[in-house]
Amino acid sequence: MATLETPSAKSHERVTGRWMREIHAESKRDWAVYYAKAAFGGPVPALLLIFLATVFISRAAVDVSALVFAVLVAGYVVADRFARDKEFVFFTLGADLWLMAFFLVALIGSAVNSDALGWLESMGALRWVPLAYLFAFGWRLFPGLNRVFFALCAFAGAVSAYAVAQHFVGFDLLRGGTLEFAPLKGHAYFTVAGFFPHPEVLGTVLATLLPLPVAAFMHADGREKPSIGWVALGTALLFSLAILWTYLPGLWWTALAGVAITFILQSRRRLLAVVIFSGALGAALFAAYGEPETLTSQVAAAAESRETRQRIQINAEKRVWAEHPWIGAGMEGEKAPADGSLDGNVYFHLLARTGGVGLGLYLLFALAFLQSVYRTWSEIPKANHWHRVLASGGIGGLVAFHASGLYWSTLTDSHAINLYAFLLGSLGYLRDQYENALVPDDHSL
Repeated sequence: MATLETPSAKSHERVTGRWMREIHAESKRDWAVYYAKAAFGGPVPALLLIFLATVFISRAAVDVSALVFAVLVAGYVVADRFARDKEFVFFTLGADLWLMAFFLVALIGSAVNSDALGWLESMGALRWVPLAYLFAFGWRLFPGLNRVFFALCAFAGAVSAYAVAQHFVGFDLLRGGTLEFAPLKGHAYFTVAGFFPHPEVLGTVLATLLPLPVAAFMHADGREKPSIGWVALGTALLFSLAILWTYLPGLWWTALAGVAITFILQSRRRLLAVVIFSGALGAALFAAYGEPETLTSQVAAAAESRETRQRIQINAEKRVWAEHPWIGAGMEGEKAPADGSLDGNVYFHLLARTGGVGLGLYLLFALAFLQSVYRTWSEIPKANHWHRVLASGGIGGLVAFHASGLYWSTLTDSHAINLYAFLLGSLGYLRDQYENALVPDDHSL
């Protein structure tokens, strides 16, 4: 009989610093399961970091890395079912009833109104639902929340710095073209997009992540190195500049909504954060434009033009909904703008695709999930510093993501939905661990 180290056991030992799993092999079946786990689980920790990097770079790459991650985690879970010493126990994300009902209604609507190809396309559009569960299951098997979220913010900070440079240079290194000029007269600035195809995607991704470094700064205390809080604040300011220079007022308000929720959840350093943010962004505005009114008046005029296109898109989706009011038209409700722009609204998009029932279930899920994470946040001990940062920043990030849907159809873009699934899975895992009292400290997950 041999005592084995599976990839999951190694991950737990690396995170907790102690060996807690005795896994034995006494038969050919035990050895077959062990080798299957080694094949499926070995690449997962590195692949997760690759996934997070590709979220900011390539639509095809992020879809492929997410798919491979999901297949490997699912394979590991299946292999574990045949093991004598099981490592995995299924659990829920929170608000699962509403999510599963929404998923079912969306599939039925597509099956009724679409052909086989349309139904498969609908499954692809809904991939974020099973992916969220597989991210959560992946965390249970391969923990390391803190390390991965530090990496996520680092990747986002690098893309933000690149976007800030784009604002003045106007060149897209990835696509080899020139960016659009900012909607300003008398200033040779450019609308930034980072490595994304559209500014809306950059603004939404950064607005979703912005509450995390804000929460890290506000939660900073004497236990952590003083520099960590200030690095988090600098990262948040970098995110904010990149969001500002998308020149999309709707996403400015989206980012502000996420940060406001974080401020509500955390009172420490609130005034200091407001003063620093206001001073830094005010200084940037005066340095770049001289008079802030120059920015607000001309950007508002450009926003009115975008709102006109958005109303056209929404009206087209309302007509589809009027023909299929209950469970929607499935993929037949996919009415993308002819010019390839991202004008629209995700809630009217869901209304056309899944009907009034589907949209109602999605909204119930979103609210119930936020409530479950808030309940978890209120139960996290103050000593568990980083988990409180993740919970409060995650709540603010989800609020920002849902608010972004008012300005474009977020659930149609690979970058946005993969990041959304990742956040849902991570926060669902955090909720489950605290609900079952499995968290000895804030470095154990």
